[in-house]
Amino acid sequence: MKRYSRQTFFTPLGETGQRLLQQGRVLIIGCGALGGTIADLLVRAGVGKDKGKIALFDPDTVQLSNIHRQVLFTEEDARQAVLKVEAARKALLAADQAANIELFPIRFEQHHRKILAGFDVLVDATDNFPTRFLMNRAAVKYRKPFVTAGVTGASGQTMTILPGETACLECFLQPEETVPEQGNNIFPILGPLPQILGALEALEIIKILSGNLETVNRSLWTLDLWTNRSKRFDMMRNVNCPVCGE
Repeated sequence: MKRYSRQTFFTPLGETGQRLLQQGRVLIIGCGALGGTIADLLVRAGVGKDKGKIALFDPDTVQLSNIHRQVLFTEEDARQAVLKVEAARKALLAADQAANIELFPIRFEQHHRKILAGFDVLVDATDNFPTRFLMNRAAVKYRKPFVTAGVTGASGQTMTILPGETACLECFLQPEETVPEQGNNIFPILGPLPQILGALEALEIIKILSGNLETVNRSLWTLDLWTNRSKRFDMMRNVNCPVCGE
């Protein structure tokens, strides 16, 4: 416990919560700016190293344009076009050589949903809505906490979904209402933003794994960090929701 003494001194976590973190099983879909930040913080917190694991899902390779915001990667990774999950594992093991990291260097598709049943928390670190909706439906089906976030420009939003208790994503957002996925997936983003949203997601995961569900953020939290504005929206469960409705 000496390695984690500064966080176990935090009474709501303590050594009991730390042991639960180390047994946690977390699946992160997307290993870029959000996913890399989340994975880095979780590994440093000891998540998954004792009979647990952190799994990373991403088919992409590192590009030079990733470096300004994706903290696990280097120029050499970009020069060699290394798979993001491989580069991420190398960086994460440099932080903790005992970390348990499982890699899925593939795009998350419908037929992968059963994999999610083996994890304690599902984490959305993607950059597209189709994958996000797939994850939401799998989270509801397998009754798994689902932490989601999205970023663009200098704004972002995050929400934690507890199936059966909170609204799910499709209670208030329908697939046909979202922006279609773009072929090149190019959009503006400032580097500090995914670090902030990723840290918020990581903290939610730590709350869930350590058994502190009463402190979980159940609202849709939006932030515009260029204008220094934030809002919370209490999203109500929709009894007619096609995914989680009664």
